Amino acid sequence: MPDREYGYAYDAEDAYLYAGTDVLANRFGIRSREELWEIERALSGARIAEIDISPVPGSFDLDHLCAIHRAIFGDLYPWAGVIRTKSFIAKGASLFCSPEFIVPYSNELFGKLKSERYLQNLDRDSFIVRLAYFIAEINALHPFREGNGRAQRAFANQLARNAGWELNFRNVEAAELCEAYIESMHVSTDRLERLLREHVTPAG
Repeated sequence: MPDREYGYAYDAEDAYLYAGTDVLANRFGIRSREELWEIERALSGARIAEIDISPVPGSFDLDHLCAIHRAIFGDLYPWAGVIRTKSFIAKGASLFCSPEFIVPYSNELFGKLKSERYLQNLDRDSFIVRLAYFIAEINALHPFREGNGRAQRAFANQLARNAGWELNFRNVEAAELCEAYIESMHVSTDRLERLLREHVTPAG
């Protein structure tokens, strides 16, 4: 089932949709996809702005990522912050993590982030290389049914600030960032690193 806005494909028996529709189940009972998109963009944009001012507390692990997703989308989706347990998600040739592997791989991934001291005390180039790696791996997880990109960018912003850097993707074209993500899954993180070099500055 293609997603016209993001180019994703999902399981044809997608349990997150209203039966017989292509509309995600939501707290307002909206059955128009276009109307839902408009409200989602407005609500998530407002919540992301709030998070930018008052970060979501956490330990830069899967629970923290879930809390960020819940803070961004909880007004709209009852399943915000909940790990998907059914259906695959794919984008073009990119097939994201199967649901049964999300938690075990997250434990490994975020354990590695912890062992690297959350990227603190690195010089700028080293920080960018490691941040690109973790962004790419979190993207490959895609733990939520919707809103993965926005949640992982908010997570990366908080991680960067915690390490003494500012990360600002607001002026990056969505298509450019998407291509960098795709390359990070199939080729290398080089393109993502180049983008980060343009948008990572010292905090303060």
